[in-house]
Amino acid sequence: IKALVYYGKEDLRLEDFPTPRIESGTEVIIKVYYAGVCGSELARIIGDAPIPLEHPVPHGHEFAGVVQEAGSRGTTVRPGDRVAVAPKTVCGICEDCRNDRVGQCANTHGFIGVKLPGGWAEYCKVEEQNVVKLPDNVSTFAGAFLEPLTGAVHGLRVGEYTPGGRTAIVGCGTIGALTLQAALAQGASEVTAFDSSGRALALAKEMGAHFTVCTTGDWRAQAWEQTGGRLYDTVFETGGAAFTEKAAIELTGAHGTLVYIGTPFS
Repeated sequence: IKALVYYGKEDLRLEDFPTPRIESGTEVIIKVYYAGVCGSELARIIGDAPIPLEHPVPHGHEFAGVVQEAGSRGTTVRPGDRVAVAPKTVCGICEDCRNDRVGQCANTHGFIGVKLPGGWAEYCKVEEQNVVKLPDNVSTFAGAFLEPLTGAVHGLRVGEYTPGGRTAIVGCGTIGALTLQAALAQGASEVTAFDSSGRALALAKEMGAHFTVCTTGDWRAQAWEQTGGRLYDTVFETGGAAFTEKAAIELTGAHGTLVYIGTPFS
């Protein structure tokens, strides 16, 4: 099969890769239709966060497609089902897994699309427990956003988000846009999006942000004026940059909640 294989910083190769084969009854082979590019992948490929891999593999952990083949012991999906992938492998039996903290599973054997072959390939093999069947009203394209969306939803849960107050989202890239949509879906009544990009802010406005503030201007004064000096009850930092991390602190009002969702690379 053809795949984009990661070898290191500025070393991403389109090449032939072994065709995946079912080896156990709980595995699934997916024909990949759509795959995203995460900021963490850009950091590894063109940034300053490369990772050493003993065995170079196709990257891509945000992807969706159609089940091509399923193992004999599978119970949740079958060939022809449209699916998205949850990329972290977990044991399912440790204390963290049993208490709904699978992100902290200590017995993981790798992350699909980082150390295990991922979705930047024509086909990808994963365990059935890492597959999520898409509802009929969710397109396969939208399914590729499942993995980054989980970060936004988890941030709202960790922050015990209550939608009645003023909400700020600092950084409106992909994760910021998804956090905005998640907050609105929970009933957010007033959301302000902060970003340095006019294009990102226009998209945030289109998606339902009530206010937008460009951080290349006097964003402190704008935030102060908009909130009457109260600032924000809940602030979600989604940029992972030093500027957004510091600005988020300044924007959080007294007794407010600040949640860091963005992954820092500097």
